[in-house]
Amino acid sequence: MTQPGAPANPNDANGPDARLGRGLAAKLAMLLGLARLALLWESLWPRLVPLLAAVSLFVSAALLDLLPKLPFWLHLAALALFAAAIAWTARYLWQGDFHASHDDARHRLERDSNVRHRPLTAIEDRPATDMSDGRAAALWSAHVRRMVAALGMLRLGLPSPGMAR
Repeated sequence: MTQPGAPANPNDANGPDARLGRGLAAKLAMLLGLARLALLWESLWPRLVPLLAAVSLFVSAALLDLLPKLPFWLHLAALALFAAAIAWTARYLWQGDFHASHDDARHRLERDSNVRHRPLTAIEDRPATDMSDGRAAALWSAHVRRMVAALGMLRLGLPSPGMAR
């Protein structure tokens, strides 16, 4: 039996890949990969903006030829300030956590698809009790078939880094 939350063994004869056709399994793998990329972008972009702003401000000052017009000591102070701002924002970017787990991608895909009863989670679940009872096995089988049918409705929304927040 698989631990709750752990992905099932794909080589298992009763695993999710055995329940899905090749086409649906490939679509699901692609959607989960895209969901991970969307989550990566959503966590990367808010931390990348300050660095881009600092670099853009420096490039703007350089292109407008503002720094050479300043006295030497002020020119040096402005360069030091730009260097400190770029270093601080690069450090802020570097310290970000950009890991999107399988569970995060699965939850994102289920949320964007607005499907009920979390079908991606359900197809990886295993019964907690002994399935020797024919009625329990039939009920579990019907549940899994219904969840596999719901996978056809999965859609991924556009990334939303939430910059307004």
